[in-house]
Amino acid sequence: MFQQRRPCSLLCPNNLHKQHNSLAALTLQSARRCMASGTQGFGFHRRASSQSLTLSGRSQATASRKGVSRGIAIARAPCPACRGSSTALGWGFSLLIADVDTESGLSSGLWVGLTMTSPDSLALRPGDMDFAADVPDSVVAGGGGALWDGNQCHDITWDTSQLQVGDQVHVFLSAGEFQVRLNGRTVAACEASLPLRGPFYPLVELRGCTKAVELLRESSLCLSLEEPRPLPQATPEAVSCDVAAHAKLTRQVNQRDPSVQRQLPGAGPRRARSETPSRRHSAKLKPKVHTDALPGERLHLENGQHEDPRLWTTVRDCLARPENYDQVFHAVCALLCEARAERDGFHQRLGEAERANALGAAAAKRREAELRRLREELKHQAALLEESNMACQTLAKELTAAKDAKNRAQYRIRQLQPKAADVGWAARAVDTAAAADALVCVAEISFTARIDMIPLSAPAPINVGPPTPEMLEKMRRIRFCVIGTFVAAVGRFCTGDVPYNEVLSGCVGIFLLSDDPNVAPCYACLANSPLGQCSHGLTCVMAYAFLSGINAIFLTLKLFVGGPFVLFSFVCQGAGAYQGLKLHNLVNANMADGPMAPLQRNFPGPGGPGPPETPGPQPPSFQAFQGTGMRLGG
Repeated sequence: MFQQRRPCSLLCPNNLHKQHNSLAALTLQSARRCMASGTQGFGFHRRASSQSLTLSGRSQATASRKGVSRGIAIARAPCPACRGSSTALGWGFSLLIADVDTESGLSSGLWVGLTMTSPDSLALRPGDMDFAADVPDSVVAGGGGALWDGNQCHDITWDTSQLQVGDQVHVFLSAGEFQVRLNGRTVAACEASLPLRGPFYPLVELRGCTKAVELLRESSLCLSLEEPRPLPQATPEAVSCDVAAHAKLTRQVNQRDPSVQRQLPGAGPRRARSETPSRRHSAKLKPKVHTDALPGERLHLENGQHEDPRLWTTVRDCLARPENYDQVFHAVCALLCEARAERDGFHQRLGEAERANALGAAAAKRREAELRRLREELKHQAALLEESNMACQTLAKELTAAKDAKNRAQYRIRQLQPKAADVGWAARAVDTAAAADALVCVAEISFTARIDMIPLSAPAPINVGPPTPEMLEKMRRIRFCVIGTFVAAVGRFCTGDVPYNEVLSGCVGIFLLSDDPNVAPCYACLANSPLGQCSHGLTCVMAYAFLSGINAIFLTLKLFVGGPFVLFSFVCQGAGAYQGLKLHNLVNANMADGPMAPLQRNFPGPGGPGPPETPGPQPPSFQAFQGTGMRLGG
């Protein structure tokens, strides 16, 4: 085809511009055709998307957050398969940033990507996914500068927190390479670890400062990714479009084939200097000036193969003296130089990319280890939280049981309040009776003291003699009972009670133990009072036993409501009454058998008065008005 065309038609600038425009029109038409095939089922899938997102707009193509931190959305239909000017098949979609949050100051934002998981299968999964990277068979990019290729994580320089309303994000996957473009500028790219067998569904995660996005129905993605580069004006169509003709032409240049002069314009003898293109036109066709233009050491490839030195000698000579060569040959040489410079740049960038890839892989491994550690910590914290929840539930149950017990106790108290009032009334009645008894006893003691103070013709008490050892033992026990009675009286007085009977019983016990050296000081105090006219010693044993016994009988009514001092008083007085009766029996037995037995009949006792004595001679009786008289005044 190249040989059949006339050289003048190949070099015409108007034809080159027309061909370039026709290629661009065809590319745009193919892009629109591939995007129009995906309008069916347009919009996001409701059940497969997160509950934290709101889908609105035409065909639910707009996804927005409900005020929560994150949520994912997946399209209902897969991306259309696009084929641009190249032969590579790809899938892609476009997004429009509808709303952003500029006041929160968050450092992360949008995640975009593709997934092979259908929305129907994703909707059947239990739970709600909030992370786009957790979706199986997916490749996503964004967030705080990360890219997930389906197998591992990479670092990227895309700052999603700087997105503005109206920005367009294009996502494309072709020939195993995943690309993300922002307003036509590539911001993320890597090789995807997913099999390119399709279909692929658009996947979006809203988080951070991105609040709402809109899925575009028609996109210029295919055109933006596959748009052909502008062709040089002086480059023939065969060189730029027909690869076989370009290779054949290169071989002919290398071999200096004379047929080139016939195929290229200007065939025949070399034109004169005046027939060469002007200096201005030659300068326009010159390639970009490089500082290291064709050094000798760059004639070798990196794989060790040597390039043809004759070819590049001819190229350098053509570029140095363009007037000696025709225009097409000069253009081919310029293209070869540009291609070689681009190749060297590609090799350099490839080396830098490999080094960056190695560094990124190492960093990804470190982050993966850190992620595993964080997951373990989260599991541990979740276990602790579960234990805390169980403990809180147990405490709540115990608190409920305690409240129920409190309510039952209050109900029982309300039921016992009337009974407690009755018991209090009975206790007050017992106290009143005890007080009356004490007053009666005090009155009896006062009456007895007054009688003792009046000189009567009654016989004086008889001394029963020194006490026997048995009596001393009983009196020692009575002493402890008397001391305990006084202690109980003090305790009852401190608790708000009036111990009349205990004081009276203790005083009688002091008079009984008047000869005891331990009680003698107390008896001396009482002897200096009006009570000192009362009898003392063993003659008081019966009064002490009787009074203690009566008090013990009355105290039995208050044992369960009077407190511990009432019980202690009951024990002391009961024991004192018992020991007093024992001592009284010993005294009576000693008086009946001892030398004072004849005198015992003068006192009332259990044995009654003694037998009468034998009558003796009686003195003469007194007769009134007998004897000598007495003269008054004499």
